[in-house]
Amino acid sequence: MWYNDGMRIIECFRRNWLITNIIIVLGEIIIACLIWLSGDWFLAGSRETFGPLNSYIFIWLSIVIATVAAFNTVRASLIASKSLELSRATTRPFLNVVGGISVIWSRNDGSPTPVNYFVIHVGNTGIFPADHVSVVLNVSKTNSDNQKHLFVVEGEIPSICFPGEGINNLIFRETKEKEQLTLANQDKLKVIIEISYQNKLTHQFHKTIRSYLAQYVPTAQRAPTPLREGDYWD
Repeated sequence: MWYNDGMRIIECFRRNWLITNIIIVLGEIIIACLIWLSGDWFLAGSRETFGPLNSYIFIWLSIVIATVAAFNTVRASLIASKSLELSRATTRPFLNVVGGISVIWSRNDGSPTPVNYFVIHVGNTGIFPADHVSVVLNVSKTNSDNQKHLFVVEGEIPSICFPGEGINNLIFRETKEKEQLTLANQDKLKVIIEISYQNKLTHQFHKTIRSYLAQYVPTAQRAPTPLREGDYWD
């Protein structure tokens, strides 16, 4: 998200640097003229201090050149710094849910049913390997008190996910710590998937959160729909 803001800042500098330089030059010319024409009431002894007009013009020309040079030095430094940050932000791993998620109900005869398991696929669309990968899946019924039910993955998740590769067919089943989550016909579930991982090269930690809405309809297999307002990544 802030990547786009950074690109807009660089583009603004690129487009408006000439206008800014012109404003600086015109502003200093106006100040120089006011000081010269104002006489002693503005700056006592100004003409004696600055000497003849040609010397005065040379002094202000030096000031204008120095000011413009200083502004463009700062501008170049800011652009270089922002470009470095943007480069670091784009050269990283990025883990995300690939192809949506699947939910398997225990029964499909219309009677109340527990969720059997969820299946998700995770892919690395970045350009660096991701290390210390973990995936957590929390589920809550939308028509209840939103009590969360934790689903844990079967087996172990590979610690490293390389660019262009994926961790497929992750199966999540509900833990036995609480009363089993049971749904009646047309009940809806909010599913939140949290993917945490570390940049293998910079050791910086990142997180991706995806949200989905699943509905139990015994007569049809409906894929859970993404809830964009619940998405997050850093």
